[in-house]
Amino acid sequence: MNVALLGFGTVGQSVARLILASSAPLTLTHICNRRVARKRVDWIPSSVRWTENFDDLLGPDVDLIVEVIGGLDPAGRYHRAAIAAKKSVVTANKQLIAHEGG
Repeated sequence: MNVALLGFGTVGQSVARLILASSAPLTLTHICNRRVARKRVDWIPSSVRWTENFDDLLGPDVDLIVEVIGGLDPAGRYHRAAIAAKKSVVTANKQLIAHEGG
């Protein structure tokens, strides 16, 4: 399963480490974050695509989006776009679930 990570702060970096260390059939393919140049680290494989453009996560090479940016906006828009693109979404965003979850 190809996984894109939306957010690369403290939680996002921990999720990336877990995905990379996992024996599960998970492949980290994309990391999307604001000001991505500041976030690049050398322990992420060179095969991972770094981007600031959320739409890059909606292509056929991503199966699952893990959202760890928090808040209502733009997270809510991103969730709706991902679901419309038939992507699975995992989130740690309690605020968004409380306001929009069902």
